[in-house]
Amino acid sequence: MSSSLIEQNRNNLLELMKQTSKSIDIAFMEIDRNMIALSRNEQIGSLVENYSKLDDSQKIRSRHQIQQLMNDTINARVDIVDIYIITNDNEIFSSGVRAMKQDFDLLSSYAVTKFEESKKNSLWIDTYETDNDATGGISKRILTVFKNMYVTTSLKSVGTLMANVKELYLYELVKDIKMDYDGYFFIIGKDKNIVMDPRDLNKNGEILEDKYLDRVLKEETSWFIEEINGEELLVTFSKCKNMDWIVVGLTPVKNITAPVTYMGVELLLIGIVCLIISFFAAILITRDITKPMKKLIKQIEKVKEGHLNINYKVGRWDEIGVLGRCFRDMTESLKNLILEIKKMSGGTYKLSQELSATSQENYATIEEFSDTIRNIEEETLSQTKGIETCSQVAFSLSNKIEDIIDSFNQMNQKIYEVKVSSEKGKESVGSLNKKAENLKEMIENISAVVERLKNESNEISVITTTIKYIAEQIDLLALNAAVEAARAGSYGKGFSVVADEVKKLAEQTSESAQYIDEKLNHMSMSIENVRNVVTSTEKFTVEHDIAVKDTSEKFELIDKSMDYVVVEIDGVKELISKIDSSREEIVELMEELSNSSKENLMSTQNLTAASNEEVELNKHLVELAEELRNLSAMVEEKVAVFRL
Repeated sequence: MSSSLIEQNRNNLLELMKQTSKSIDIAFMEIDRNMIALSRNEQIGSLVENYSKLDDSQKIRSRHQIQQLMNDTINARVDIVDIYIITNDNEIFSSGVRAMKQDFDLLSSYAVTKFEESKKNSLWIDTYETDNDATGGISKRILTVFKNMYVTTSLKSVGTLMANVKELYLYELVKDIKMDYDGYFFIIGKDKNIVMDPRDLNKNGEILEDKYLDRVLKEETSWFIEEINGEELLVTFSKCKNMDWIVVGLTPVKNITAPVTYMGVELLLIGIVCLIISFFAAILITRDITKPMKKLIKQIEKVKEGHLNINYKVGRWDEIGVLGRCFRDMTESLKNLILEIKKMSGGTYKLSQELSATSQENYATIEEFSDTIRNIEEETLSQTKGIETCSQVAFSLSNKIEDIIDSFNQMNQKIYEVKVSSEKGKESVGSLNKKAENLKEMIENISAVVERLKNESNEISVITTTIKYIAEQIDLLALNAAVEAARAGSYGKGFSVVADEVKKLAEQTSESAQYIDEKLNHMSMSIENVRNVVTSTEKFTVEHDIAVKDTSEKFELIDKSMDYVVVEIDGVKELISKIDSSREEIVELMEELSNSSKENLMSTQNLTAASNEEVELNKHLVELAEELRNLSAMVEEKVAVFRL
């Protein structure tokens, strides 16, 4: 009996947990849908998007309009404490009449920080104690939902919607739920944090460390028996489908099995007495009851088989008669009810089929659209990387072009210096040519002088020969005079002296002539050497003149080549300047293309996030439509059993 009681109560408690989680899902999904609708509201979204572009007076009017729209939403609901809108420029709009303190930083608050860390477009923050006095004045502990805001004209979020839900709203949903056998329940989040404990609201937001909760988080909706704090408890739990919450129920096993122990003996005694009394009473009553009961059982069998058109007459006014009349009335009511259900189920089944088909088509379309967006995102990301690579190549090419321009400028300077040096070389060669011409003239003059010296030395040689001949004749005359003086005796002594002097003079003249002749020979040899040197110099001068002319021609050729190179370099510089201009245009275009690609990537990512959210919503709609269709089909099958 203990096992039977545990099993029976387990099933009841598990069903209670399922119903509770389902009720919470329905209530909070309704809030979530309303917040999605508000975050997609074109009027509010447009005001938020354009707020930063307005002047001060326009901003005041726009802020008033936004607050009025948020207040209209709050006034229509009792579950929302207040609503905040945060723009992309960190401007904050708040609903209600309670204003935040000036020293309170909403952007650094616990909830906003967790939403920014999640990087999600939509997020529920479990129960926590707010540090915002404007909100805490109405509800000390709250639950917060965040939604990114969008408008149809942009794929980028224009702001963030933040709605604070009262803790008492969740409490009102579950406060009347009672568990038998002194059991109790609570709601936890995925981090083992208490979302709602109806027994003690002050525990909401606390983190539990119990190990049995690890099993609760891992398993699907189920049950198990666990010894917790020295007491054996029946743990039943059910996970919410749309919220990351789990409804956990704890029931003492001893309380479930207690009636078995106390009632055991009493039931045994009562059973024995009742058995004796029943035995004798049964004999008396059976006859009176059996006949009408058999008749009633036959009618019940017909109803069980689906025959609701029965004609059952009741002729008794005791309990059996009352039972018969109640059965007859029940059958008639059941008949009318099944007729109505049959009519409604037929229409419901058709509508559910249409809704299911439409939802599946919509889901498939959105899935395909989502896949397309993801492909676009991948292509955009790849394109962005390619553009960045091209930009780097363009910047590298730009630097290389600038280096080439600098190199050409340096080359141009060097060519100019070479050209100047060439001009100076040409001038030096011209000067050398002039000096060579002068040297040639001087050598020619020297050659002429040497030729004249040679001729004059030859003439002097002739003269010296004549002088030597005259000296010989004088010497011969002196000898003859001496002979004649000797012949004359004393008369010829004076003449002899003269003859001796003449002879001496002739000898001196002959010696002088000989000396002059030797000097002339030496001079002639020197002149011949000078003539040979002059001849060699003339040949060298001719060769030097040829070399100077060749050098001058080569300098002319170099000068012309330098002029051509300068012209070509100027052309190349002009082309490089055009390339540099094109390079600057390419760099600007690459920067614009890179910025545009990054904006496209951000827009695609936002569109992907939005499409993923739409996919999830349509997926949930498909599941609900499928459940409705199956339920309608089941109703059709059940109703078809009855024959009306």
